[in-house]
Amino acid sequence: MRNQTPLWQSARLGLLGVLFFAITLTFARTLFLTKPATARTENTAIELPDSIPLSDWQATDSKTIPNAGLKEPSAIQNRQYRYLKDGIPLEITLRYFPVSNGDVKPILQTFTPLLKSKSQLGLEVRRKEEIGFYGIFVEQQKAHLTSCINGRGESTFTGMQFQHNRNVHDLLSERPLLWLVGLSELRDRRCLVVHLQMPLQNRTPEQAYQLLEQAWVEWYQWWQPRFQNT
Repeated sequence: MRNQTPLWQSARLGLLGVLFFAITLTFARTLFLTKPATARTENTAIELPDSIPLSDWQATDSKTIPNAGLKEPSAIQNRQYRYLKDGIPLEITLRYFPVSNGDVKPILQTFTPLLKSKSQLGLEVRRKEEIGFYGIFVEQQKAHLTSCINGRGESTFTGMQFQHNRNVHDLLSERPLLWLVGLSELRDRRCLVVHLQMPLQNRTPEQAYQLLEQAWVEWYQWWQPRFQNT
């Protein structure tokens, strides 16, 4: 009979192989440490355009807005867009966060007077197929819709949804290998927070939500591929 390799020796050889692979990758990452900062800066750069087309809506105004709620300058970019259709005004605000936990509610509470009291009507989280999650509510006689466009995966509203996207679409991709050699962050924590609002006027909340959802779907479809490829 031929001699069989003891089980403990096989396990030791396997462990040594894993350690050798890890050390090799770590060494390779060290060699590339002059590149990560540049790579990450390029990957997180984004420009909020002066105008964004929206079918059946006439663009009336676009402007940058200050980072209200923050005492110190930050990398957060903000821009507000206004549209009009059949006498109905629509306002869309973008806030770009290079690094975020993706939890939209506290973001809105920080930068706006919204969702800070019980005056809002029924904050509800909905999901639309192939788009993702978004929150809707009524406050100050206006209907609101807000969500976070992710670099990878569907849109999200809660921090848990955002983290799920990171685990599924970042960790189960090429990013861990790029991270090991210093060419990428392990997770893509960028979040493009979109906030749509319009006055109720003579509409029920559900009627207003339908108009917001139609605009949101087109807005998402315009932004998501551009944001993902940034």
